[in-house]
Amino acid sequence: MTNFRSLSFRYGVILGGVGVVWALILFIMDMHDSEDWKLQIVTAIISISVIVFGLLEFRKLNGSLSIKQSVKIAIIISLVNFVIYIIYYFILINYMDPGMVQRQIDKVMNTYIENNPETSDQILKQIRSGQEMGRKPLIFVGAGLLMSVISGLIFGIILGLFLRRKELSPENEDDE
Repeated sequence: MTNFRSLSFRYGVILGGVGVVWALILFIMDMHDSEDWKLQIVTAIISISVIVFGLLEFRKLNGSLSIKQSVKIAIIISLVNFVIYIIYYFILINYMDPGMVQRQIDKVMNTYIENNPETSDQILKQIRSGQEMGRKPLIFVGAGLLMSVISGLIFGIILGLFLRRKELSPENEDDE
């Protein structure tokens, strides 16, 4: 039986590498801080595809795949990907585009002011403070870590339902 940890780690590194290449393409095209939903869908498709390939390889090598194994593999792939991405992200915001975080905060604030012109200065300061707090490294990493686990769990369950296969034994070979 193949060790699911090593396979998961390998596919996590693959997803992290592909994700960084995708992020660099967006950076080169000056779309790295875009909130376009189409780019988010492409990112999700990349993630789901790599997880599917990892699950299929595990199933091929072991002859079976349970939902529990699928969830474990998907979560590990997501976590390894997140670690790689967060390294890229810190390089991005500190060296490649140091003004990106401030632009994002300003964009949120401008949108809020356009939609709520009657908001007092005190409320606006609180909103800005909240935006700045949410972008502090520890909070950003914690939230990203949580989202990685949740997305890995969701992808693992859904993909596990479609890709699961019971282990073949002499008694049930005719059933499959």
